[in-house]
Amino acid sequence: MRTKISIFLALLFTVFLLSSCGEDDSSTTATTYTITATASTGGSISPSGDVVVNKGDDQIFTITSDKDYQITGVAVDGSSVGQALTYTFSNVTSDHTISASLGATGFITSALDNTGDVGAFSSIATDSTGDVHISYYDVGNDDLKYATNASGSWVISSIDSVGEVGQDTSIAIDSNGDVHISYYDATNGDLKYATNATGSWVYTAPDSAGDVGGFTSIAVDSTGDVHISYYDLDNGDLKYATNASGSWVTSSPDSTGDVGLYTSIAIDSTTGNVHISYYDSTNSDLKYATDASGSWVTSSPDSTGVVGEYTSIAVDSTGYVHISYYDWTNDDLKYATDASGSWVYSSLDSAGMVGLDTSIAIDSNGDVHISYYDLDNNDLKYAANASGSWIYTILDSAGDVGLYTSIDVDTTGKAHISYYDFDNGDLKYAVTP
Repeated sequence: MRTKISIFLALLFTVFLLSSCGEDDSSTTATTYTITATASTGGSISPSGDVVVNKGDDQIFTITSDKDYQITGVAVDGSSVGQALTYTFSNVTSDHTISASLGATGFITSALDNTGDVGAFSSIATDSTGDVHISYYDVGNDDLKYATNASGSWVISSIDSVGEVGQDTSIAIDSNGDVHISYYDATNGDLKYATNATGSWVYTAPDSAGDVGGFTSIAVDSTGDVHISYYDLDNGDLKYATNASGSWVTSSPDSTGDVGLYTSIAIDSTTGNVHISYYDSTNSDLKYATDASGSWVTSSPDSTGVVGEYTSIAVDSTGYVHISYYDWTNDDLKYATDASGSWVYSSLDSAGMVGLDTSIAIDSNGDVHISYYDLDNNDLKYAANASGSWIYTILDSAGDVGLYTSIDVDTTGKAHISYYDFDNGDLKYAVTP
């Protein structure tokens, strides 16, 4: 009798356990939510479609644009979050949507010179008729090269091949359409200058005192006088050369510490005042020098972290100064301007390691255009505020492209960019049609 009771009780306990397990299965099923991710033509979002996420989890989405397309906007649950390259849903507790909109960049890219390893240290300028002029370095032959479409098609030539020449080139065009190029002579450690103002190319060395001429930048004022900023490698000084007096005169606007790397020069078209941006290696600051007061005055517009490498400077029609540069501490593209009456700086693009090899130009409307290199993705990027807010665009992502960028905007508002294709060793060119 006791055995039958024991068996009966065991059966009841088994039934109880089975029913309990069934209840537990239904109560412990994980709660999930769905995030619907879509992208328009011209790019992709990853992951895409209906993405199932467990309650409380995070989910990251990455938006990628195709060649010749840009991200124009990202909307989360119907609300804009700007031009996000990535977006993270944190602690998901409901269904969501994310949609990426993409549009054509409006730029056309091409390889102008693919003879050997060419295109490093490129510099671009447009003349009053809209013709394009580019100076650059022939790595394989150690020559200074020059490309122009002034004849209606691209013509390429080596304009200086004496020794190892052509690094750190910079180009400017005067009101007559004559070309002026500054560059570094590595064989002799000199600052060199070439011009075709006489009808043929003439070369001189404005400064040969020691090892000078690194990081050259050139500008021509309204009277045709030439101004060059550059680096004194021996003394670690910012140097400046001009032929405004009729012959070349050199000086050191700043010799406090190791200064003068990554120089960039611009002339105020109204006053003729000279403005130079450069890097202070001793203090890791962005520095700025101007002779607007009648003598050289230097300052540090930005000293927050390690900032100021790869500077580029431009002056707008009202005389305000604009500088693009790299923030090494945060790996950002930065921008500084005194348009408000005092220096204001900001981080423009912080999506990865961006902002190397910056170049800046201002159009006739006062809008700012910046080309730069994205080191994380090895892309040529472009930033502009013509729409009223900053828009960032990947212009070329075909391989490792975008080093040594240089930008200019012609009188019609078209942007022109020269840059280096590292993978193929080519000089490349991008332009708005």
